[in-house]
Amino acid sequence: MANLSNHFLVASPNLHNYTFAKTVFYISDHDEELGAVGVVINKPIGKQLEKVFQGLNALDNKHLLTEKYLFWGGPMCTDSGYFLHNITTYGSPVFELTNNKNLLIEMLHNNDCDELFISLGYTAIQEIQLEEEIKNGNWLVVPALKDLIFDVDPMDRYEEALHLLGVKNFNQLLSSYEIGEHLLYT
Repeated sequence: MANLSNHFLVASPNLHNYTFAKTVFYISDHDEELGAVGVVINKPIGKQLEKVFQGLNALDNKHLLTEKYLFWGGPMCTDSGYFLHNITTYGSPVFELTNNKNLLIEMLHNNDCDELFISLGYTAIQEIQLEEEIKNGNWLVVPALKDLIFDVDPMDRYEEALHLLGVKNFNQLLSSYEIGEHLLYT
């Protein structure tokens, strides 16, 4: 399988797993032996980051975080925070997933909040499982765009990710899956 680092996995409408239905998963790291690691980018928890960082008295620019939310990144280590930070390589933005608190505080002190995504937990998929789920049509793969992570409203990210795949009418796609499933089970 090709390296899927810096790609999105977009849940197909036939993925009925409650945890990952209508999910957009950003793959920050993919290894052919170990699998993929990343975060779900379209499931905000509902807490503004300004409130999350309320206890950091040394942080003067908390107001920059009022429009940013904390996300559910996946089922792994949900008691820990993880964030994406830009490690531009070869002129293309690539985002690394880390939980390095010092790096995060440095970014916040430098007003580097425009491209800030913080989640509780992350997602990891073993290589064999990833290959099988893509082959079965559970996940659609598309190169990642930073705008989808940072500029698009979280509630619109799933539909926008489908647009990247050329799907213009989500309801029509969903109907075609439902019709197909109905025909399979009758």
